[in-house]
Amino acid sequence: MKDTILEVKDLSVTFTQYDRGFSRRTLHAVEKMDLSVRAGEIVAVVGSSGSGKSLLAHAIMGILPYNSAMDGEIRFLGTPLTAERVKKLRGHEIVFVPQSVSYLDPLMKIGDQIRNGKKDHSVKEKCLSVLKRYGLAPDIREKYPFQLSGGMTRRVLISTAVMEHRNSSLRTSRHLDFTWRRQRALWGISGRWRMTGQEFFSSPTIWSWRF
Repeated sequence: MKDTILEVKDLSVTFTQYDRGFSRRTLHAVEKMDLSVRAGEIVAVVGSSGSGKSLLAHAIMGILPYNSAMDGEIRFLGTPLTAERVKKLRGHEIVFVPQSVSYLDPLMKIGDQIRNGKKDHSVKEKCLSVLKRYGLAPDIREKYPFQLSGGMTRRVLISTAVMEHRNSSLRTSRHLDFTWRRQRALWGISGRWRMTGQEFFSSPTIWSWRF
């Protein structure tokens, strides 16, 4: 049996909201969720908009909003993923690939963002290799986020995540209504990521096939 990379047990996420006066209510966003991801697996959590898919990723990454509360257990490589531990792992062993271009700096060129500001020769060569792997031309390094299409933006966000070795990656996406050809291409990207030895955990993704 393959090693378990990520394990979620009995996870619940709630929010506290205040109405008029001193009235308070609790919203249950995620309830009693179990999930496991083994080495080399691609796992997708499917649900309607607002069902808590992104919150699952945020809970694992330790980036839930201030008015939230989490209950349950999250283990990474067999060890509890505490708040202190996730801070050390975030961006190194576990990476979050968001859905929106707003996560990219609008005033920084794409190449600088993928390289995380590093300018040494080996990093530049790796950047070129990653861009080629995900079907992006070298000249995209000189572009700004507003100059990219939606598909290019998603591949840039993935590229920033694979510049260093990762054990687990969480990716969010809105409802995707791709043609079959585009869907196959996207799965191809996921497969190439997995073949490089990096487990791709596609958490809050909704896949929609159209034939």
